[in-house]
Amino acid sequence: MNLSSALLAPFVPASFGRPGFLARASSFRASDLEVDLTGVAIGVTGGTSGIGLAAAQALAARGAELTLFGRDERKGELAADQVSRSARTRARFVRCDVGDFASVDEVARALGPRPFDRFVHNAGILPSERRVTADGLEATYATNLVGPLRLEFLLDPHHERLRRTVWVSSGGMYLVPLDLRELRGQTKRFDGVRAYAQTKRAQILTARAMSRAHGPHLAAYSMHPGWVDTPSVESSLPRFYRVTRSFLRTPAQGADTAVWLTATAAPLEAGGFYFDREAHDFELVPGTRTSVELERELFDHVARDARIDRAFIST
Repeated sequence: MNLSSALLAPFVPASFGRPGFLARASSFRASDLEVDLTGVAIGVTGGTSGIGLAAAQALAARGAELTLFGRDERKGELAADQVSRSARTRARFVRCDVGDFASVDEVARALGPRPFDRFVHNAGILPSERRVTADGLEATYATNLVGPLRLEFLLDPHHERLRRTVWVSSGGMYLVPLDLRELRGQTKRFDGVRAYAQTKRAQILTARAMSRAHGPHLAAYSMHPGWVDTPSVESSLPRFYRVTRSFLRTPAQGADTAVWLTATAAPLEAGGFYFDREAHDFELVPGTRTSVELERELFDHVARDARIDRAFIST
């Protein structure tokens, strides 16, 4: 860890905003992203705005063939046009609600097997009220974790082509220990922020487990983008947005580590959780460390809820 990272530890609020990014970016190696992604097919969920769109633009500029997933057709086509302006090949938009199995299954059938080399799981929601999907799952859990895993499984169940996945997590998970009832929306009182944080912690554990189970064929990573000025933050956390807007990161700054993890040839920590291009411990707060038994129970539930083979997530 470099000096700026030591001074701006990942749990210090100033570190999550623009000042923290700028302090660390001064030590980034430009050569890490001097890569040619020509012919590399990359899927990005939630790719029509914010972090997802910024990541897609950066990857397309390096020659990657981008597929953007989102729920809004008009917004998606506009985003694909925007990405295509900086790309060597035209980006495409595919309408998909990753929280809805019918939508996920339809997309998987349409795209056919093994369409991607790399995938960025960026789609996420933070609802203020409990909502149950047509599949009987709490919507935050379905959209942020279960649906994306089902999509990945249906597209490439044996990782015959897919070699790298990146989960866009959140610093909101630092203070919240994994609670399976809360994760799955089974508590009496629903708290949207906590539900979101639970899914973000579970994403990190999932990436770590999948990297263990499928390495060296699959490299799975997770990352924390910091506090970013995006439409979803403005709409989901309006009070937080008003207070912090002046020092929020730009979408490109928030996407930087996701782009780096997706594209770089630099050596990376298998299953690692990254913040500003450095691997970090995500269990910093006492009482948040997850036991092996709880991890096993998590993956049993997730596999059942996603209706996929348990071995796809973890051995």
